[in-house]
Amino acid sequence: MSLLPCGAYALSLALQSNLAVELGLSDPQIAVLNLWSTVIFAFACVAGGWLSDRFGRHRLLALFVVLTVAPTLWLAWAMQGAQWIMPIDVKAPGRPQPSAALVATFWAAVISFNAFQGLHYGVLSALFMDVTTPAVAATQFTAYMAMGNLVITYTAWWQGLAIERWGYPVTLAMDAAFGLAVLFLLPMIKPARGPRRPGAG
Repeated sequence: MSLLPCGAYALSLALQSNLAVELGLSDPQIAVLNLWSTVIFAFACVAGGWLSDRFGRHRLLALFVVLTVAPTLWLAWAMQGAQWIMPIDVKAPGRPQPSAALVATFWAAVISFNAFQGLHYGVLSALFMDVTTPAVAATQFTAYMAMGNLVITYTAWWQGLAIERWGYPVTLAMDAAFGLAVLFLLPMIKPARGPRRPGAG
């Protein structure tokens, strides 16, 4: 499970930063977007862990995974409707200018995505702790996180290729589809039997 993308990823990777530049956001605007994204992600991560202690890991993780897909598909739909398909060189003469509606959709999609991704990350971290063996929990948890970094790496790699070949809307849709695949494995993830550790939901 830790080797699969858990929810959509594109709006937290290079696709998002490249698109911000292409849509004409200034450096200060990009900095503000990144600041709010980071703050919201951090608070949501804490909230996700707290909620999962009270309402269960599996159902909340499934919900938050699906919610990361929602703003991703919303942005894909908006970009398709605006015909903003392929990457455009910001220095190209006569390059088209994005509509205010598309820029606003991009902002809203990125902010909401980071809220949902933070919630899902908090639950996922708690779930990984649930399935570790207490004697080697630190090592196992580190391994899960390392595999999560591998997911980020290969996801960023294939998305770069996909954007060049098929454009932004298709890449965003593919990201959403791949992000849902983890839901098929989620029912198989069971906490270890035995005494419950403090904080385990």
